[in-house]
Amino acid sequence: QSRDALEPHLPSLLPTLFRYTFDPNPRVANAMRQLWAALVPDPKPALTKHLQPVLEHLCASLGDRLWRGRESACLALAELLPGRTLAELSPTLARLLTALLRVLDDVKETVRKAAEPAWRAVSSACVRLSDGGRASASDAEAVLEIALPILLDGVLLPSEEVRAVCTKQLLKLVQGSGKHVGPHTPRLVPFLIESLSSNESSALTYMQQHAPGLGVSAGTFEAARVAAARASPAHAALEQCLAIMDDAQVGATVPRLSEILVRGTGLPARCGAARVVLQLARDRQSALTPHAGKLLSVATRAILEERSAAARRAYASAAAQLARLAKPEPLGDLLRSLTQRYVLTAVTTNEQEERLTLASLVRELGRGAPDAMGGLRADWLPLAFIGRHEPRWEAERQEAGKQHEAGALASVWEEAYDEGGGNAGAAASHLQELLALLRTMVDGQSWALRRAAAAALIDLANLSSGALKKRPDAASQFELLAASLRESSRRWDDKEALLPKLNACFPPPPTPHAAPPPTESADM
Repeated sequence: QSRDALEPHLPSLLPTLFRYTFDPNPRVANAMRQLWAALVPDPKPALTKHLQPVLEHLCASLGDRLWRGRESACLALAELLPGRTLAELSPTLARLLTALLRVLDDVKETVRKAAEPAWRAVSSACVRLSDGGRASASDAEAVLEIALPILLDGVLLPSEEVRAVCTKQLLKLVQGSGKHVGPHTPRLVPFLIESLSSNESSALTYMQQHAPGLGVSAGTFEAARVAAARASPAHAALEQCLAIMDDAQVGATVPRLSEILVRGTGLPARCGAARVVLQLARDRQSALTPHAGKLLSVATRAILEERSAAARRAYASAAAQLARLAKPEPLGDLLRSLTQRYVLTAVTTNEQEERLTLASLVRELGRGAPDAMGGLRADWLPLAFIGRHEPRWEAERQEAGKQHEAGALASVWEEAYDEGGGNAGAAASHLQELLALLRTMVDGQSWALRRAAAAALIDLANLSSGALKKRPDAASQFELLAASLRESSRRWDDKEALLPKLNACFPPPPTPHAAPPPTESADM
């Protein structure tokens, strides 16, 4: 009779009573379990019948002022949540996720430990209800619509532990939900790229900074870090997202990709962003073509600002794929700006490295987009022709037995020139562009470029058995360039060695001799 009398009050009594059966105080918990057993002889159907009031009460208790209330609510949720359907959980799922993320960072250790099984229970429910192979499309999309935004916000929270559990749960959802995650890829792809760095062990970063002392080159260590990132779960989830994105989602991702390329934190994230761009340019050409010009400009800027050799290679590969999709106008503008930067680079300790980066980029553009580069030879072939004559660097000159071999910079330009179809006929076709660039280098500040210009001028004059220097539209320009290089006020590397060859190609005008004094007459 007393149970029947209490039946109308169970919706208000049962939630509180159920939570108190998990009270941290053993005496309170035992007393409440006895009362529970007396009032609720069949707990499973009773909890199912009154599930919403119970979940509402436990959600509110997760924010209780008393730690005992928060801890008991966590323990009760770990018992209550397994096996529930989406219809049962959806009204409170968002509040549960948000509240549990808060108690995972609770000030009291016992509350944090009690929150762990509760988080595992709600996480398992989300993964099960969004499973791409078992859950219905409507259920999976509803769960992802609720959970993903909360988890993506959670990775920005200050607590390292909370960020870790959010990242882990996001990876599980992405890997398990299949194609249902598609609408969320514009937010997920940038997150997954950045997680390649955030999930990297700090020990690797420390070892990278001390690589020379460990007997490992910086380049080798960078390559190992990038390889480790590609083997991570985040990279596997990233590949899955790229496979299911549609054209609109690819376009929505481009702005964040551009930001990460230029301002990404960590080597794995920057290389990951470059790889994503490369894959999209290769496999999703129709989706990326409208954005190819902008991304090509961004990738070039990133290459010039990047200090890591591994990242520069990744950017160059991505730029080469983008060049195939870009229109001729922006690609031509890019090549002209690269030439200008190469020639006008300030004479600093970083000059050689920057010029090598620019040369490598032009070479990769030619390899990745030979047709596009073939139509724009006037914008890059003159620089490649002259770059083949770049002198060896000071450090390279000290290498025994290699003094007569081309240096690293000249070798890259030689590859770009040969692979791009450079020959005597191509040089003759672009003779005016070559002579204009030679004039800029001769008048410039770099001694190394003047030396390259002198060697290129000699090479150009000897092409086609010297026919080019005799062309009516070029003969005077050849002579003026040679005269400028001979000037005593112009200094450049190896001038003493090259000047005789220059004079042999372009004989200097005879020096006028003073008239002999008049001889005195014999009559005088």
